[in-house]
This record gives sequence, C-alpha cells and structure tokens, in this order.
Amino acid sequence: MQRLFSLVALGTVFSLYAGAQVPVIRFSHLPASLQLYPRNADNQAEVTVAGAVLQPGYRRISVQVFRNNTPLGYGSQNLIYAGSEAPFSLKSPIRAELAEYRFDVFAHGTGGDSVRIARRDSIVCGDVFLVAGQSNAATLPEAVREYGQVGEFYRTFGRYTDISEAPYNPADTLWGLANQTDAQRVGVWAHELQRLIVERYKIPVAVINGAFPGAGIQYLVPNPANPADRATPYGRMLYRVQKAGVAGKAKALFWWQGELDSYRSIPQYPARFDTLYRAWQRDFPGLQKIYAAQIAIINEPSDNAGAIRDFQRRLPDLYPNVVAWSSLGSAGFDGLHYSTEGYRQHGQQWSRLVARDFYGATDVRNIASPALRKAFFTTPERRDITLVFDENQDLVVQPDSVLLAKTGNLYTRRLTNYLSLDGPAGVAERLTASGNRVQVRLNAPTPASRLTYLPSWFRAENARF
Repeated sequence: MQRLFSLVALGTVFSLYAGAQVPVIRFSHLPASLQLYPRNADNQAEVTVAGAVLQPGYRRISVQVFRNNTPLGYGSQNLIYAGSEAPFSLKSPIRAELAEYRFDVFAHGTGGDSVRIARRDSIVCGDVFLVAGQSNAATLPEAVREYGQVGEFYRTFGRYTDISEAPYNPADTLWGLANQTDAQRVGVWAHELQRLIVERYKIPVAVINGAFPGAGIQYLVPNPANPADRATPYGRMLYRVQKAGVAGKAKALFWWQGELDSYRSIPQYPARFDTLYRAWQRDFPGLQKIYAAQIAIINEPSDNAGAIRDFQRRLPDLYPNVVAWSSLGSAGFDGLHYSTEGYRQHGQQWSRLVARDFYGATDVRNIASPALRKAFFTTPERRDITLVFDENQDLVVQPDSVLLAKTGNLYTRRLTNYLSLDGPAGVAERLTASGNRVQVRLNAPTPASRLTYLPSWFRAENARF
C-alpha cells in the first residue's frame, strides 16, 4: 500500500538503540545522496522510498524529511507480512528551490525500538540538460580546471569518459557535483549555463555530458541493434541518462560537433545527423529543444566545411525543435578550440536562449545568431542587394580590421572581401545595416543568382599569430 505523507513539523524523534538489529531490506526506490529530481509542472518532484522488509519482527517503516537540516516532514506505514516479506512504499514531494533535502529511513521493531536503515542527503529538485558532440562540447580538461567553478546546486551523474577509456564501468552510477573532478566534468560552457540558471532563477541544474573529443559524427550515432551499447559514445550517455532516471525528463540537448568531419572532409553529415536526431527523439522523449552549434571557420583546407556549416545553419528549418547558434567570433579561437573565456562566453550566450525557452525571459532581442531569410536585388540594374535576416536582430557591420603581418607590415581585412556572387569573392563595394536588414552595394551590376558569404575554410598565412 502506498501512502502520500504531508510535510508537517516533526513532533516525534526516534532514538537509535545501540543493540538494535538492522533488518534485511530490499529497496526498489531510494534516493541517492546528491541526486537531482527533475521538477514537474508544479515546480516539484515526488521522492519515493519503497521496497520490502525481508525478515519478520518489524511492525512499521517511517521516513523523516529534512530541508536544509531542519525537520520538515514525517510519514510511516505499518508492515503487513506475506510470508517472510513485508512491502512498503512512502512518497514525499520536494520543491525546486535552492534547498537540499535529507531522507532518514527507520524500521520499528515489535518491542518499540527503532533503527535507522538508510540516510540520503543533499538531494535537490530542478532541471536536467544533456550535452553531446566532440571536444568543444566537452571543453578541454585544462580549460575546466582554469574555470574552477564548483557549487552545491550544480549536479551531474556518472563518470565522464573520453574516447580512449574502455571498457565503461557499469557500476559507476553515482550523483556528484559538476566539475568537482575530471570524472565529473560537464565542461566550462555547460557549467556556466548551470551557474546562470541557478543564480538568476534559483533552480538547481544537472548536466550529463556525453561528448567525446576527436569523434566524427559517424562514431557518435547509436548502434542500431543496441542503442545502449556501452562500447559506443551514444550508448554510454544513454546508459548514464537511464540510470539517473531522467531519460524522459531532460529539457534540452546541446549538440556541438562537425569540426573533425570538416577537417577530414568526411561525407554524409546530414544523413548521420538525421539518424542521431531520430535516436534522441526516441530515447529522450522529454526533449523540448535541441540547441545545435554551428562550427566556426576551420583553419585547414576542406572540401565540405562550408557545406556542414550551411547545413547546421538550416537545421531549424529542417527540424521543428532545433535552435541553431553560431560559435563564430568568440574569444580565444585557435582554429579549432577556444580559450576558457571563449567557452565562458558560449555558456552566457546559450543561457539567454535557454532563458527565453524555459524560464520566461522577455529579453529576446539579439540573443540568437542571425539567420538569413531572403536576398533580392533592390534596383533594376542589379547592383544593390538586400539581405533580410530573422526578427529581433539589430545587425551591425563589423569595421575593417588592421592586422600585423609576419613581414612587420600592416594589412587590412574587410568584410566586403568575403561576399561572393556565383563564385568570385570581393564583389561588394560597401555594406550598411539597419535593424534586421543589410544593404549590399556591388562594385558593378551582375547577372549572378547565388550569394555566399565567408569562406569554407580560412588560414591567415601572412598574419603574425
């Protein structure tokens, strides 16, 4: 029989007798220390303590609930034996707030004595997010150590493993504090996202990061015969998420991958992403959003880097719950990775999208990466083009950059140099921006029908860096 017990001030304190025998208990539900329970629409979660006493001589099971070490609630259930077993089940709600809960479970003997059979503390209620991809999704260990943030309301589950660690230990299913150790790594930007949610909205946050540095997308798709195959990156993350009990309750997944596929010109990126997307929808049915990073411009020759970036740009048009975000322009970019400050910027930028989508934020101008919606000639002579981007954008044309060459001379880079029409670049004379529109003045009229901007890859051969 299940009994929901109310949260009331405790009036009874059960003593522990030195000679009391601890009964044999089989728990089917018991919270873990440091566990985060996903909140429901009522901003709370239900914690269940259930199982069976496997030996006679006990008349009752009770649970005491504490909030920040202050007594909060009490519930008990009389035991009814069927043979040598007596089942029990008690439930208690906890709220999504910056508070930690503790559960003490007692068995009461027929003689009136009691013994504590379990204690679980530092339990919270909040939101869960997932991360997948390669090294920029994970962020490098040295960046995490430099970042140095750890806090009591930032949680993760299971042990983070990279591509070189095999086999995966299935017994490693503990809740812990995010980024407390390398094994509990969620990364810099994911932890920054946690920090901002906790500080602004007073909601604890758990992140489970299943990213694998150096992995191409073909390695990150699930094993079709066994999606939970722990020999695969996908299976390891799925296993952790299922063991954490949040597979159907994670709010969003963050995807950052494509650099390796660009560097090595690996084909079939769209088809493999589609396989992943469908697997996420199947295995994590609670996902409301998938936030996909558009990779920056790599610094090595590539046949398909531009095509991958363009596919990532178009993801929101292809999949209804995907939000695209560009990593271009963040601090400390070296052609592949970012500095700690750059990763911190990513967390801050992503947090504004998450705040809009999940926390009711009304600050929605200039928080998303501008997406081009249409382009057309605005004069009959076909020398002026209007580019229309999505709403809530106040676009700015970047000024020219004056850089120092290896020769010691100064040289200038202009954004106009990176617009091309039907192939050739450098056809723009000037750019002006107003609101969500950009006006392009060409050097001369053109019969062109296709406009692109920014190169597929770029290496500053003559720059001193």
